[in-house]
Amino acid sequence: MQKKQEYTLNTQQNKKAEKRIIAEVIIAIILIAPAILLCVGWRKLIISLILQKVELKPNSVGFQTWLHPPTTITRGYHLFNISNPREIVT
Repeated sequence: MQKKQEYTLNTQQNKKAEKRIIAEVIIAIILIAPAILLCVGWRKLIISLILQKVELKPNSVGFQTWLHPPTTITRGYHLFNISNPREIVT
């Protein structure tokens, strides 16, 4: 009688362990599959998104920003006349 109870306890524990392992494998697949897909296609995805945003077509946002920049463009130039380069280098 006692062996039969032990056997049923062992089979119940085995079934619980099997269910837990199956659940863990399913969760691992759910987490690992998108990670692998992102690792493979991440660079292409980012490049395509960037190229869509900066494309210079007549009705695109990038074209309008290129035509009418949101900031003032300021340029400054400094010109130097070095008549004694040996003294400056040393």
